[in-house]
Parts: sequence; structure tokens; C-alpha cells
Amino acid sequence: MAIWLEDETGKYVDTIFVTEKSAKSSWGNVRRPEALPIWSHKRGVRYADGLYMPDRQNPLPDAVTGATEKSSFVKTWTVPSSIKDGNYLLKVEVNNSFDFNQIYRDQLPKNHPNYNSVSGQPSLLWEAMISVGEEFKTNLRIVGHGHPAGQNGTVFFDLNEIDSALTIINSITASSN
Repeated sequence: MAIWLEDETGKYVDTIFVTEKSAKSSWGNVRRPEALPIWSHKRGVRYADGLYMPDRQNPLPDAVTGATEKSSFVKTWTVPSSIKDGNYLLKVEVNNSFDFNQIYRDQLPKNHPNYNSVSGQPSLLWEAMISVGEEFKTNLRIVGHGHPAGQNGTVFFDLNEIDSALTIINSITASSN
């Protein structure tokens, strides 16, 4: 899971939270570009191996990382002074490894358009517009999915081939204090 802000034009602003395995590439000796391709490409940091997911030599700071939550949770975030008041897109990308289905099957050949390593169904992107500096409460909605193999940061809007992945998260609500 990754939570981040973009400005109204879609420019990356800041990472709020990333699960530790993604932030520190702690999947053993395996790189997982398919885990969170939208967030990782949006950040725009390309590592020595050409991938956009953080690597072990360049992990994200502990301040934005944490364990993968298994149930309902609240993430509190103090807005840094570098982020000015205004409208922003709050985005959340989620993925659940090994959630294969009839379209995103296990052990597809690497040249297959639905090849996904061990990811199964691709990551899902949730988003909502928020107003930093004003009180708000909003529900994020699923708007698309990432590339199944993590080859790019494109958001694909067709969710027809996604099934059980749509139930990874029931709802996401964001609010200001």
C-alpha cells in the first residue's frame, strides 16, 4: 500500500505512507515493480537497476513506512509546512500478492499482456480530492489499476477483469482534524 498526494494537475507532491516491504524492498532477493507501479513511477525516482520501486540500498525513511495492516486502521499525518493550503488529490494504491484470477493467472509467460510475476491481479488505485488547510471528510473511490507487471505508471481505467481484488479494501475515508 502507498498513500500519497498530487497537486490538481497530477504532479507528485509527497508520500504519506508506504508499507515497509515496498519502501525497503524487503522481499528477499526479488524486486517487485508490479507491487505499486502507479506510485513508484509517479515519484519518478529511478534506481540503478532501472526500476522505480525503492531498493535495499536506498530505502524510504522510517517516517513514512510501516507494517502492512491486516484490518481496519487509521493513519494520522501531520501536513509538512512545505505543503501549502489548497486542493490536492489524495491517492492510495493497494495490491495483494498471489490473488490470481482467470485473467491474471499464475505462471503466465513474461511476454503475455497479463504477466504479473506473483502479483495476480494488478494494483488498484483509489483517489479523492481534498483541501489542505480546510476541514474535510471524503470517501475515496477506486478509479483504476496499475500495469500488471509494473512496466509503467499508467492508470488503466477498465476494471472489468478485476474481481476479488476489489474486496481488498471495503472503503477509505479521509478527514482533517
